[in-house]
Amino acid sequence: MDHALQALLRMVKSALTEQAVELTVPLDLQEVGALAVRHQVEGLAYDGAMRCGVSKQEPGMRSLFQAYCRAALKSELQVKALEALYGAFDREGVDYLPLKGCIMKWMYPVPELRAMNDADILIRVEQYEKIGPLMEALDYRFVAESDCELKWTTPGLYVELHKRLIPSFIKDFYAYFGDGWQLAHPEEGTRYAMGAEDEFLFIFTHFARHYREGGVGIRHMADIWQYRRSRPELDEEKLRAVLKKLSLETFYDNILLTLLNWFEDGEETEITDMITRYIANSGSFGNEETKGVADSMRRAKGKGKRGLVVKTLFPPLENMRYAYPVLQKAPVLLPAMWAYRGIKVTLFRRDLLKEQGGRFKEADKIDAFERSLRAVGLGMEFEEN
Repeated sequence: MDHALQALLRMVKSALTEQAVELTVPLDLQEVGALAVRHQVEGLAYDGAMRCGVSKQEPGMRSLFQAYCRAALKSELQVKALEALYGAFDREGVDYLPLKGCIMKWMYPVPELRAMNDADILIRVEQYEKIGPLMEALDYRFVAESDCELKWTTPGLYVELHKRLIPSFIKDFYAYFGDGWQLAHPEEGTRYAMGAEDEFLFIFTHFARHYREGGVGIRHMADIWQYRRSRPELDEEKLRAVLKKLSLETFYDNILLTLLNWFEDGEETEITDMITRYIANSGSFGNEETKGVADSMRRAKGKGKRGLVVKTLFPPLENMRYAYPVLQKAPVLLPAMWAYRGIKVTLFRRDLLKEQGGRFKEADKIDAFERSLRAVGLGMEFEEN
């Protein structure tokens, strides 16, 4: 583990535990600060540095303090907007269930220490005719709709209203969570919540999804550690029963070992080192190269290098029939068209040949990425095209 990362993790621990931690490594605050910003933990880094006795006069502390102030201001605006939105939902009889950062903010020593890009809230789709006009009345602007979410924005807050907890095409996780309402219980007003185990399972599943789709950051690891500290009543037996169904139990164990190594002086192993390096290189939500490889792996539908090579050399009928109209009437000629296409590309289309060579190199990266996921205990159910 390099010095900047080690120092940052000690600062994060200090902020979360509200106790001083000895910084026993050489300290380059400018490098630490840049890493903190990449992982959206600048508030934790500054608070932890102060608790650890780092002087405000140290080079790099000023920029870290400024980043902390920006994060604190953003958090204050988000909290105020959320309170107004929750109040409107209560008044209008709209059921809602806050998720992820909306919950995690209140498990940190102070809410501004937990950065939040957007507010995730589960709603009932059948109430959306009432929700849409309500959002407009609160000066929200509709942005987009996806399989899972309805996205709205207003100055100070970006909101993702979840139609379901997990996108329906993520088959392995959707099978358990569905739309999520079967896991919810009423709290105050029209607000709902999940039980501690299901709430944590959703947070961990979301983490696993980002990990296997191209990267996840230090902030997400801090969430897992902090949630477990905040909810000691978590039923580990129940958690493991569901994690086993989701094929996440081994990954869960490896993440816990990594957190022990980070925050509780646990042993460093080959697996914890692999996870640490992957997360450190990811930034908050992964880097573009890794996300590109993960996307290629999904397109290969879990068949790794072989799947991508086969798909490149032998495109499916639905793709081939547009290039070769004869297949519209005689799909039985597909093997012959594959052979014809191969000869044509080899003799006359050097540009396509070069492109195919690039895809084969990409296939090697897919194989390496898939092996790294399997090593830490992750697999993937792939969506149908």
